[in-house]
Amino acid sequence: MPKDRREQLIGYGPDMAKRIANAKALLAAYEKEKGKIDWSKIKVQCATNIKFSCENGQIMQQMLKKINVNVELEPMLFAQLRANEVSGNYLMSLLGACDGFRRPQ
Repeated sequence: MPKDRREQLIGYGPDMAKRIANAKALLAAYEKEKGKIDWSKIKVQCATNIKFSCENGQIMQQMLKKINVNVELEPMLFAQLRANEVSGNYLMSLLGACDGFRRPQ
C-alpha cells in the first residue's frame, strides 16, 4: 500500500505519538472517574466462524498494547458469543458490525 494512503488509515500516520498520548490521557481520565482498572486482564470474545472477527481482534490487540492495555482474545463460535452478549456475560465483543463494550457492575 502506498505510504500516503496508509497514513490516512486509523492507527497510522505521522501523528501517532500524539494519538497514543491522547489515548493514554483518555484512559487516565476514565480511571479518575470510575476507579483503578487492571488493563492487563481484559478479555475480548471473537467468533471463530466469522473470519474477520478474530483477525480484527488481533489487530485491536496490537494497537491497544501500545497504550498498555493488554487484551486476551477468547475465540468461540458465533452462537456462544451472541448468547453471551444477550445475557450480558461479556466485557468486550467483536462481531464486525460494531465493537461492544460493557462495564461490569
